[in-house]
Amino acid sequence: MIFPLNQLHTLASGLCDWTIEGDAWTAHRLPLAMRRHYAASETMNARALCTAGVVLRFQTTASRLNIAVRYGVSCRQLGWGSVVVDGNPTTSFGAKEPSGDWSGRVDLGDGAGQSRQVELWLAHCAQMKLLELSADDPLHPAEIRRPRWLALGDSITQGAEAQYPVNIGVCRAARQANLNLLNLGVGSARAEKELADQLPDGSFDLVSIAYGLNDYAQSFPPADYAAAMATITGRVRQQWPRAPIFMISATSIRDESEANQLGLRVQHYRDILRTLTLPPSTWIIDGPTLTPDIGGIIDNCHPTDDGFATYAQALLRCFGDHATAGK
Repeated sequence: MIFPLNQLHTLASGLCDWTIEGDAWTAHRLPLAMRRHYAASETMNARALCTAGVVLRFQTTASRLNIAVRYGVSCRQLGWGSVVVDGNPTTSFGAKEPSGDWSGRVDLGDGAGQSRQVELWLAHCAQMKLLELSADDPLHPAEIRRPRWLALGDSITQGAEAQYPVNIGVCRAARQANLNLLNLGVGSARAEKELADQLPDGSFDLVSIAYGLNDYAQSFPPADYAAAMATITGRVRQQWPRAPIFMISATSIRDESEANQLGLRVQHYRDILRTLTLPPSTWIIDGPTLTPDIGGIIDNCHPTDDGFATYAQALLRCFGDHATAGK
């Protein structure tokens, strides 16, 4: 039984819109204005078009799925998608090297004939387009009654260096807390005032804003960083008056003593957040508390899969009861 491409959106979350181009269904996680903002740079455009956090969620009694995908742009050689059955990651689909078309069968394990909730998390470091989704039993959209979480940020929010989509820190946290995530993390992104005019439509129950590492690494002037963070946070508060906001400062880097071209260390950018006049119901999370173990960093700053597990647990502790608001 082939699920119609023009109905795939009924299974999907973690996206702002979708298109069908020829024989391929394409999910767009960033709002159109934000995609246009990053399109001027080939590198940023590729990262913005990756399908990080996009998930197809459905109920089915099927024992197997047939999946065909086509890869678009990519930012790393990490093209796998993740399969989750009744909350448990079971296997992957797609190819490690995201290029061309891939098709294959996914066995859903024991329990055929019993209704199960299945999640297909699309590739996070590549643009994964759907060509076909079929099964030996019907697929029914899963009812989603979850608090909505808007996650703004850079490559750590996007999940760079996670081997599979379900290992990303924000994706782990969303699954554990039963949150409906919209991941707007873009590798190399920094705080820019323009982003305040490019926020998505819809309602959100929780918002996190995690810029700072690239502002430091790219030697963005501290005054401009402060102004951009204040502008973004103020617009978020205006657009979602009741949503708690968590501002996450730069996470750990291997050499905290290293200065950028302005002669400033990363801690200077963390400290800037504490100088801001924050809107009501806004909290600051000290980034290094999410990545306390340098052994959990694969390069200068990106968490390993184990590092992302630590990140997720620490982040949920910071969220506290706010992660259950709206349930």
